[in-house]
Amino acid sequence: MSGQRKSGYFRQQIILNSVLGVLFSVFGMTFMLLSPVDQGYGLICFLAGLGFFVALISVVRKYRRMSKEQRAVYAWAIAQQMSGTGFRSPGGDMEMMAIATQAQKGALSAAQLQHLQDLNPRNPYPIRPPAPPTPTWSGPTL
Repeated sequence: MSGQRKSGYFRQQIILNSVLGVLFSVFGMTFMLLSPVDQGYGLICFLAGLGFFVALISVVRKYRRMSKEQRAVYAWAIAQQMSGTGFRSPGGDMEMMAIATQAQKGALSAAQLQHLQDLNPRNPYPIRPPAPPTPTWSGPTL
């Protein structure tokens, strides 16, 4: 993957969600206990921390369900989309993740894969590209 760590994307997501979940939860609980006036802000922070823990569980489950090659393709598709638009996809994060999921499942066409590759040509496709589908004969049989 051109100098990138193979599991860097998922490692980053797991660390970020873990750290932010702990920080928001601890800060929220501390604020609720020590501030008799603005306990609502503490509750909001605590709930945000719980949201990060839910995201952490989701990322870990997704990571464990994928093979090494699928993780590499998923992360490659995310990186390609982020590199082509200054770190944001024009369609949003949900669309970017949907495209990455299609790539991970091998459901992108050759043209779509080429479009992703063209966004950052220095970052090659991490595995052997899928073979194009073989044409099938639908004519009469002899």
